[in-house]
Amino acid sequence: MKITYTKQGDYLIPDLKLKDKKSIKLGRYAKLRLKFIKYEMKPFYQKLLMEDKLTEYLFEIEAKANEMEFNLMRCMKKQLKIDEELKKKDQIKWVQMMNNIANSTQEIVLNKIIFL
Repeated sequence: MKITYTKQGDYLIPDLKLKDKKSIKLGRYAKLRLKFIKYEMKPFYQKLLMEDKLTEYLFEIEAKANEMEFNLMRCMKKQLKIDEELKKKDQIKWVQMMNNIANSTQEIVLNKIIFL
């Protein structure tokens, strides 16, 4: 494998290209983690880029975060007895409690996975 260079001014810049990959859409948690490591963990971010493992890493983070959010939601609903019966009796209370649980689980996921 031979590395070629392009001269720009007084410098020789290596002609590096990433492997062809499909266009990939990142989820909410992957985007937040990307932004966090890009600005707060620069050496780790650079390492992932150089090893071409950034996308894999972000998909793993997205999967973990979504799984944790789903499991927390399920457990909190069970613990607080939020079910279809409550939804039928008092929809406003049900919506309030569901919003509270959703916000709580998202905050936990952000603190335990994304901004760690």
